[in-house]
Parts: sequence; structure tokens; C-alpha cells
Amino acid sequence: MAPFMLPGGVSGSNPAAMMGMGSGSSLIQGLFQDKATKGLKKQAVSQEQATILYKIVRDTADKLVVSYRDYKKEQVSVDRASTDLADLKSMVAESRQGQDPAKQLDMEYTLRKAKRDIDEKVEQTRLYRQQLTDLAGPDAIAKLDKQLVEEKGAIDMLTAGGTPVTDPAVKPADKGAGPFVNPLALPQLSAPASAIPH
Repeated sequence: MAPFMLPGGVSGSNPAAMMGMGSGSSLIQGLFQDKATKGLKKQAVSQEQATILYKIVRDTADKLVVSYRDYKKEQVSVDRASTDLADLKSMVAESRQGQDPAKQLDMEYTLRKAKRDIDEKVEQTRLYRQQLTDLAGPDAIAKLDKQLVEEKGAIDMLTAGGTPVTDPAVKPADKGAGPFVNPLALPQLSAPASAIPH
């Protein structure tokens, strides 16, 4: 620190003036240090808050993924069970003519049980859908439902009317194998229509 100069160029020989200057400068330095310390404390709190925020976002993303998987699984399960119920109804209707009443009651019970199972699956699907709506919003769920319908259509096209491609009757290696479609030749389901090469 430069020595204090009094008017007229005489250096500060006054001890009171020197003491006043020293205490004034230490007071200003103390204020700057306090400000810097508060800034560091504020920055540390901000890092802690950022960590908490990251954990909240990560937990929400994990819940969203789990809910999506459960919703999709239940949706597929409902579709399969509905198809099975329709097949069962047609089989019961075809075989109803030549059966005794006890067998008809058994078949009616089986139909009701299958319907109850579907109703339970539908209710579970509705709960998963509500969880997704709470996490992502109704617009995102509407897009998801549209994407699931497109995906189901693509799967139906690949399986050629419900017969899986892995069925032993279908041999993709043969030229005349029938309904086999190379999945790599299909456009990506999530790609926009403009990105599909024509």
C-alpha cells in the first residue's frame, strides 16, 4: 500500500491519519471478503440444489419408463385376450348345438371368466395410462397411443394375419415362403413420413 500523502506533498506523519486509513482499508477489504464468501456459499447451495433437481428429474424419468413399459405390456395383453375371447365365443357358438346343458353352462362360465379377465386387464391398463398422463401430459399420451397403433399395424403386417414369422410353416430362406417381410426394409416407426425414402 502506498504511503498516505497529505496536501503539500508531505507524507503522513500523523499517526491518527495513518490509523484511520489502515482501519478504513481493512474495513473495505473485509466487506469484499464477506461478499466473496457469501458468493461461494450461494454457489455451494446452488450445486446442492442442482443435485437435488437432477435426482428428481431422474426419478421422474425412471417412473415414466416403467409406466410406459407396463402400459404397453398391458395393452398387448388386452389385445391378445380380446382376440382369444372372440375365438372362444365363435367356438362356443359352433359347438352349442350338440352339447348337453351341463357342458353349455361350463362354456358360459368360461366365457364370463375370460370377459372378467379382460375387464381386469383393461382397468390395469387404464391405471397405467393415468400414471403416464400424470407424468407426461395428455398430448404425449395421445401421441403414444397413435404410435402404438402404428406399431401394432406394422407387427400385424409382419406376422401376416396373426401367424408369427418364426412359425415353422413359414421359411423365409425359401423364395416362395409367402408372407415373410424383411423388417430392415420397413421404415422406422418413429421416423417422420418425410424421412422415408421413396
